[in-house]
Formats: sequence, C-alpha cells, structure tokens
Amino acid sequence: MGAYLEALHHTGSYYSFLGVVQVVAAILLLIPRTVALGSIIYFPIIANICVLSIALRFEGSIVTSPLMALANLFLLF
Repeated sequence: MGAYLEALHHTGSYYSFLGVVQVVAAILLLIPRTVALGSIIYFPIIANICVLSIALRFEGSIVTSPLMALANLFLLF
C-alpha cells in the first residue's frame, strides 16, 4: 500500500486533484441540500479505496472502507 501511495504522490497534479475532490465531497455531504451530489462524487473514491484495501490486504482499513462504501450506497438509495 505504501508503494501505491508513493506512486500516486509522484503523479503530481492528479494527487492534488484527488485531495480537492475528497474535500469537496465531504463539504457537500455536510450540507443537507447537497447530500445526493456529495454521495455521487464520493462513491467512486470510496469504491476505489475499498477495492485497494481488500486487494492489498491493508489492515488499516479492511473493515472501515467497506462500511463507508455501504453507508454511501445507503445515501445513494
């Protein structure tokens, strides 16, 4: 997982873009009128984190990332 994050950091602007999108999604999820949009933006992010943590057996988020993905699906439905 560390090698993946290091490679992601070396992409430059893409790494910053992901951070900005995560913050925007978080802000949208906090505002009741924009929860649906925040969930739509956040779903691909958490799905990617969930797949990576399961595929790489990352112990730090093996339980929390699937739960966050389920919570996001709940918001979407």
